[in-house]
Amino acid sequence: DAAAVVDGVSLNDLLLPGPNLLTNIMGLLTRFRAGRYAVSADIEGMFSQVWVEDTDIPMLAFLWRNLDESKDPDVYVSQRHMFGATSSPTCANFALRFAGKQGESKHPGIASVVRRQFYMDDFYASRDTIPQASTLAKQTCKVLSDAGFRLTKWIANDRGIISEFPEDERNPGVKDLKVEVLPDDKALGLKWSCEDDAF
Repeated sequence: DAAAVVDGVSLNDLLLPGPNLLTNIMGLLTRFRAGRYAVSADIEGMFSQVWVEDTDIPMLAFLWRNLDESKDPDVYVSQRHMFGATSSPTCANFALRFAGKQGESKHPGIASVVRRQFYMDDFYASRDTIPQASTLAKQTCKVLSDAGFRLTKWIANDRGIISEFPEDERNPGVKDLKVEVLPDDKALGLKWSCEDDAF
């Protein structure tokens, strides 16, 4: 717990937050709805996919004794960024953008997609045709997978696009595509009706 205070100081008091690398939410919403076919996904455990610099690991030490007060606690260190630390959002976003840049040679334009179509760990994009939307989703998935980021909870406003992802990678509401109506989902704090394709 990076916000826990001991002797008047927390870990977050000692961490620099870094620059805000989040995409402008209104711009992202506009881009998300610019094309006819929209797709959305989530990076699984984003912060825990990003390694901490070796020199910083000692700052993430913690004690653990599994509630057994009869023994001295063991000391562990977190080697990955943790949820709740002031610096984690910037570090994770930097790693995400770096992954996009790494994929640029094989998939031109993917760096811009990663930079502009994510809000933290949430991916929102649209294209004018089903093949374009499917290709974008698959390319983004591949590039980020190569960097250790797994995109899951895929959902779209078209069953054909959703069907291109394995059931275990789909949004829980679309595991079975025989449902009569595609479910509602959340998109940047708004309720998105996938069936009606409306907020």
